[in-house]
Amino acid sequence: MKRKIKQTEFPFMMDIRHLVAQPQKKKLLVKLPKPVCTHGYSYSQLVEIMSYSELEEFKEWMNGQTCMLWKGRTIYYVDDVRRFLELRRFGKETYWD
Repeated sequence: MKRKIKQTEFPFMMDIRHLVAQPQKKKLLVKLPKPVCTHGYSYSQLVEIMSYSELEEFKEWMNGQTCMLWKGRTIYYVDDVRRFLELRRFGKETYWD
């Protein structure tokens, strides 16, 4: 049976949970439908989500970015699609990783 250690036994040890940063919930500007794959959207889904001009810009914006293959289809990651749409529709600055 484990014995619970009292804080008075080790005064140098204190609870530091309050010092650890808590993750912040992101406020999502764009509401997206459920992706076809757990990681992202297929091109056919992007056609439904975006306008023609957005889709053309997205293709240029994705140049050099990473995509995945799933069952022979190209999948665009959810975060990439969300970042692009927030940039395009709301002017929210994005970053390049």
